Amino acid sequence: MKGEVASVEKVRFVVVCDGAAGSIKRKLRKAPAQFITTYQTFHKGTIDIVPHFFFAFLHPELSEYDAWFNAKDDYLIFGVAVKDTALIGHYHAVFMDFMRGKFGARVGEPVQSEKWVMPQIVSGCPVDYGEGRVLFAGETAGFLNPMGEGISAGLESGHAAAVAVLGMDG
Repeated sequence: MKGEVASVEKVRFVVVCDGAAGSIKRKLRKAPAQFITTYQTFHKGTIDIVPHFFFAFLHPELSEYDAWFNAKDDYLIFGVAVKDTALIGHYHAVFMDFMRGKFGARVGEPVQSEKWVMPQIVSGCPVDYGEGRVLFAGETAGFLNPMGEGISAGLESGHAAAVAVLGMDG
């Protein structure tokens, strides 16, 4: 409300875990966001490819980053990753056509879809631990499981940051 003073907390350390699209690191580093948007759809249907594996396709005509297929819980899952979110629909349609033509995917309309962001992996895979009493963890630091799942790296690096804080505080 107008005229109110914001609450101020004094802390000795800050652990930043605000993810790939978080704003804290960007503000501290005065750097642009570096993340990609992923989109996947879940379908009932059949396909002429072994469903027990995760397949990644790195063909630039299929996505701006990668495209993938896997099966889980009786669903066929088709996904693409893009730098420009306006291109998600285009690349997903191209990938679905590719999967129909190359692997005989026979699916109906999606039963479910998901969209999220993850760090863009850049050459050298740099990790930024923060500095001083501001520590970065998880995707904020640049950690990412190569299969795109981020929570395990977030938990492990968050734990490491907590241990570091305990060591610095003593």
